[in-house]
Amino acid sequence: MTGRIVRRSVQTGLEERIVTGLIVSDRFITAIYPCYEATYFTSQLARDVSRWAIEYYQHYEKAPQLHIQDIFESKRSNLEEDQIVLTEKFLAKLSREYEKAPHINEDYYIDQALAYFKKRELQLVSESVSRLAETENVDEAESVLLGYKKVAKIISGWYDPFDSDIILDTFENKNETLFQFPGQLGQFLGPLERGWLVSVVGGFKRGKTWYLQEIAVQALLSNLRVAFISLEMKKSSLNTRLYKRLMGAGDEEETNFIYPVFDCKASQDGSCMKPSRVSRVPLVDSDGAIPVYSPTLQYKPCAICRGLNSDYIPAVWFETLKRPQFTLHTVREMSNEFVKYFGGNLRIKTYPRFSATVSDIKRDLDILEDTEGFIPDVIIIDYAGIIRPERRGGQEYSQLDDIWKSLGGLAGERHALVATGSQVTRGALKANSAEQDSVAGWVGQVAHVDLMFGLNQKPEEKRNGIMRINLLAHRHKEFYENESCLVLQQLKTGQAFLDSLVIEEDLQ
Repeated sequence: MTGRIVRRSVQTGLEERIVTGLIVSDRFITAIYPCYEATYFTSQLARDVSRWAIEYYQHYEKAPQLHIQDIFESKRSNLEEDQIVLTEKFLAKLSREYEKAPHINEDYYIDQALAYFKKRELQLVSESVSRLAETENVDEAESVLLGYKKVAKIISGWYDPFDSDIILDTFENKNETLFQFPGQLGQFLGPLERGWLVSVVGGFKRGKTWYLQEIAVQALLSNLRVAFISLEMKKSSLNTRLYKRLMGAGDEEETNFIYPVFDCKASQDGSCMKPSRVSRVPLVDSDGAIPVYSPTLQYKPCAICRGLNSDYIPAVWFETLKRPQFTLHTVREMSNEFVKYFGGNLRIKTYPRFSATVSDIKRDLDILEDTEGFIPDVIIIDYAGIIRPERRGGQEYSQLDDIWKSLGGLAGERHALVATGSQVTRGALKANSAEQDSVAGWVGQVAHVDLMFGLNQKPEEKRNGIMRINLLAHRHKEFYENESCLVLQQLKTGQAFLDSLVIEEDLQ
């Protein structure tokens, strides 16, 4: 009995998501319209509301979106009382969710809808053919089977690339960009897209989790839905890092923190004579020594020429900023404000270390979808190196290859960006340099990713809040091995990304 209830609940949830797509997405309803039949839906609510959306599309060639409420009001007098109550609840729920996340993962919704329609068509055809065969209506039974073949052709996924509608759809939807990091780091990495597998490569305790979290935060700030899966950190540690990042707060009583900022060497050594310079006094003394930072120093960093002309010589200095205290009250205030503006679009799942396989992760994503209707645009897995292989025994490299292939498949199946991490070898860790051939475990993972970038940090760079990022692989854009991007950070207040600057050599 329990199993049947669960299956019914899952089916109802899927039907509601399909109806949601018909209401809110022009692209979804256009893709679904050729094979739509109201009889595919098992619930009266789904049949009624889907008909209203399709009727609107037939008249206006777009999804009804907010007009669905007006349509409902015009149909109210023809509905039974229980239908009215269910429809009101559904539309109210849809309105709340649409305010939080005014988009859906259209490609994934389309795949789910077509698969469901195919299953329902098979069920209906099977029932009809059996019934007709029992009553000796063989010719009519054959006609029903022929009708299924026409539907199967629509749903099969095959298409003609020279069809005018396909060409138009290609140009209208050629931009699969989900989001992009701000500033020069965004230009350096390029836009991040659906279906990509992204890997952050670094040594032990070198910042992979911080950057995977930053990918999640940037996605949330773009009103995208994010599923964050941790394979090594406790809930409390993950939550603390996230709260700090969103607040820019430290967990100490001290609220003044030293932040790195970009500066100019010509300003530091006093060789800049431009009237627009910020500081009239140099930083270095007559012997060329740089003092220890103090907020009482008269020197102020200057980057006025940055990006404007070749006179700018990159350097880093510091400034002191006052940050809010990290308390229960301030975290609750921040959380309420964040959800108000960006929606409750983050779900986190933690597993004990080395306990989860890719199949476990897929199963839990299915549960999240079935129980909450939560379909992520971005899936963060921290990190691939500690995913448990599906099968025991065999060569380690073969197991790792299977894991990376499965993660790539997950990105494609879910039409989501999947981001994970990987370690570097001891040699690369010692040299503070991540390269393609320094990826630990199985170098073949480089072939399976769309984007792979490395985290590099010398001891003095760590003290000064500098991270050097370099590109190890990019399937979709040209990149240069001698380029890197300097990223400033203050991890005491959870800020792994403050500012960025692309350079062609290390900052001296």
